[in-house]
Amino acid sequence: MPLDFLHTSGLGFILMKRIPGYTNLDQGPSDTEEHLSDDQTVDGALARFASTFNRAEIAPSAVRQAQLLVIDAVGCALAGDLADETQAVRETAYATFGEGASSVLGSRQRFSMAGATMLNAYLMTAMTVCDVYRPAHCHITPLVVPAALAASEETGATGKDFLTAVIIGMETTTRIASGLSYPAFRARGWHSPGVVGPFGSAAAVGRIVGFDEATMRNSFGLAATQSAGSYLSWGTPAVKFHQARGAVSGILAANLAQQGFPGGRHPLTAPDGGIYNTHSNGGDPEAVRAELGVRWELERIAIRLWPGASPVQAMLTAVFDIIGSDGANADNVASVDVGISTEDFGTHARFSRPRGTFEALLSYAYLCSAALHDHRVWFEQLERARLEDPGLLSFSEEKVTLTSIDDLPVNGCQLVVEFTDGRRVTRRVEAARGTPENPPGEEEVRDKFHMSADRKLGRGRAGDLLEALIDIESCRDMNDICEMAQA
Repeated sequence: MPLDFLHTSGLGFILMKRIPGYTNLDQGPSDTEEHLSDDQTVDGALARFASTFNRAEIAPSAVRQAQLLVIDAVGCALAGDLADETQAVRETAYATFGEGASSVLGSRQRFSMAGATMLNAYLMTAMTVCDVYRPAHCHITPLVVPAALAASEETGATGKDFLTAVIIGMETTTRIASGLSYPAFRARGWHSPGVVGPFGSAAAVGRIVGFDEATMRNSFGLAATQSAGSYLSWGTPAVKFHQARGAVSGILAANLAQQGFPGGRHPLTAPDGGIYNTHSNGGDPEAVRAELGVRWELERIAIRLWPGASPVQAMLTAVFDIIGSDGANADNVASVDVGISTEDFGTHARFSRPRGTFEALLSYAYLCSAALHDHRVWFEQLERARLEDPGLLSFSEEKVTLTSIDDLPVNGCQLVVEFTDGRRVTRRVEAARGTPENPPGEEEVRDKFHMSADRKLGRGRAGDLLEALIDIESCRDMNDICEMAQA
């Protein structure tokens, strides 16, 4: 009987027997690595790490970072219904994948594993406030956490097992992303979440299910065959769908691999179809396994403290610094020059007057104006009343100027504020608040969670959920936490 994990619930996803006659494990090696065993290849090293790395050897700092990222991801998801297009994704997930036993965060609905993963991933990224791995401009938690959550519910996994799977999935994703040679990858028009995300999702699910090294390696081959997502979508909500589709692709890859369905060998490095050769210039495969399990790449994932595109975070860091130190506001500021990198200017300059919520999240001018008017940038600044406020819009159009600065790095900002009394204040920010170089405090992450979750759950229930997530390794069954996140 063919597997129907899209529309069924229960343990069928995990307990089905392998399809007779199908195995990926006896295929011959690729032409380029014919002389190497799978143990010697980059792909093999990553599969071995994902399937066998000892939980006790994960660095405490990596565990803590993963805990904060899970807290942040769940909070983001509980605010995801505020995005204009979320309902379309919800209806599509239901129509395509149907009902099941998997939780939808912030809802009493239950979808199939694939449907819940797709929707939860979109909820996490919907308001453009989730994490970002800046070296490859990749949003990690929407790719990994929803798939791990669905698999954990399905198996009754403990919180410790769930967190371990998330760590393995995040490290898999960031390691592959680190080897992309991102400038060459980006020049080909690719957006990284849809390309590397299926690997991280598959790794997390495989870790929950208990894949051996060979099955994990096969799941990576099946992930690679689904790697896609172009920058054609930039400026539209479709660019956020790359995270949702990447997460679902990983579940498909893991499920097929568990059945013994064969995928290609050497998905990263094969000359004909390996993602480093098809999506980049050959990439840097050795970056994948350099100090693997010793140095944790996931610790380079940034947490965004404000809704808005990744490069905008440096401007908001500078604006709020000047508000705090110099008392800047919309009444005493005569002009603002926002200097950004040439690359960021090319992708963001056209959003000076946003048409709707999503374009506002990409607009330096609008978000700068909102910060100076309200001394706050959160979801209420993205409501229609603020987006159409004449005073806020006139300030952004008449007093905020966006300029390109050649020596600024991508995601950096140089802000020059002229006050009405003649003062001139300059701030240059190359590491936004929330990045590894300028990390957020745990209290900031808690506050962000409450700002996201309280409207959905109420302050008391949101606080209970937060404490459960902080103490997630004591959770005996992840179904309990999923139940707490329903509304």
